Amino acid sequence: MIEYAPTQVTASINRGVPLVLEYRDSPPAQSITRLAKLLVERGTGRVSLPVEGEPAQSIPEKPKKRGLFQSKSATANKVRP
Repeated sequence: MIEYAPTQVTASINRGVPLVLEYRDSPPAQSITRLAKLLVERGTGRVSLPVEGEPAQSIPEKPKKRGLFQSKSATANKVRP
């Protein structure tokens, strides 16, 4: 079980600093650290590192939005008599 410490958790979230770095002695940070160690020991906490010589996978770009309700070209959306 991961313990809850509202003061440290809220401060960590508001500041954008990981709890286990900023408040490493707090009960929730210690619980998270124990959980991470347990996952690594059991082999379920896998870290994916790039292999030398292989190209890095790129994230596909999202299509640019044209504006609200404009999925087609602007001329195609006009009502014709």
